[in-house]
Amino acid sequence: LARAYFEQAVAEGDPRYLGYAQAALKPWWSVTEPPPVVRLVRGMVLQFSHRFPEAIGDLTEVSRLEPNNAVAWSWLAAVYLVTADYAKAREACDRLKPLAADLAVVGCLAYVDSLTGRAQFGLERLSSALRQQPKADPALRLWTLTRMAEISERLGENRLAEQHFRAALALDVRDTYLLAAFSDF
Repeated sequence: LARAYFEQAVAEGDPRYLGYAQAALKPWWSVTEPPPVVRLVRGMVLQFSHRFPEAIGDLTEVSRLEPNNAVAWSWLAAVYLVTADYAKAREACDRLKPLAADLAVVGCLAYVDSLTGRAQFGLERLSSALRQQPKADPALRLWTLTRMAEISERLGENRLAEQHFRAALALDVRDTYLLAAFSDF
């Protein structure tokens, strides 16, 4: 239930769903060592609430207890990117290699590259990976196209950025991050 509420918060951009997710986790919210599944969702909620050190604590513990948990590694990469710990973000992306779709791994690494002086390389690599996976899940395609748009914008390639944003929007997958990034653009 907490995971469903969290996903609703991400899709809708409505913070009330984060509160609902936290309420669903209430029996475990203050527990030092809850089950990994609880820690994972709690870490995701904490991250979304910008409580990064606590989120890193929960997500790190989940990845230690469940080293094959791709969701934990993905969220750790995201938190490390937001907190500008690019070395740890790259490590988390690397841990995804045997666990996640190639497109997700390349996207993770490309985003790190785009923030560490290798944006053009990251964009080219991500574009190539997307071309090689034309039937990728629409949500993964949306995520990839959004990252490509942001990297293109970072490179000053505004026409290309707009093309990627519009391609992501055309997938008709509800995503408030995409809408916010496109609005900022």
